[in-house]
Amino acid sequence: MNPNNPIFVLLLIAHATSAILGFGSISLSGYYVRTLDKRDVDSVRFFSSQRLGPKILIALAFIFGLGLILLSSDATVLLDSLWLRLGIVAYIAATITALGMVWPAEAKIRRALGGDTSARDLSLGQTIKRVYLGSLLVDFLLTTALILMVTQPG
Repeated sequence: MNPNNPIFVLLLIAHATSAILGFGSISLSGYYVRTLDKRDVDSVRFFSSQRLGPKILIALAFIFGLGLILLSSDATVLLDSLWLRLGIVAYIAATITALGMVWPAEAKIRRALGGDTSARDLSLGQTIKRVYLGSLLVDFLLTTALILMVTQPG
């Protein structure tokens, strides 16, 4: 990789920023869901609106990362790197956790806050727990990917 290439630097900044902002919203979900049962105003406001931005940013992080690989001097050698493979696996696992665990639970909370009585069943406590645990898992996976991408061990 050529860190002196301005396109590379721009892609690197875009990649890191979009990943941190996209997955950061999931961290905020974990923070706000802890006070949701007390009807904290900020928590209710956070879950009352649907947010498309994080989904777009997470997808862009992957696209920008692919761009970084393609700009590298030898993409095949880079793809053989264990740190990159593990980082991609952590990213995919974090995305699957968001898609399958956090965002569906957030949608259920949003419906319950909007007055949908079918969403106000006894499992809302489980739904809150699901958002919290899912956000912790995403935080762990993103931190793992970040450490791997920055240190590039091996």
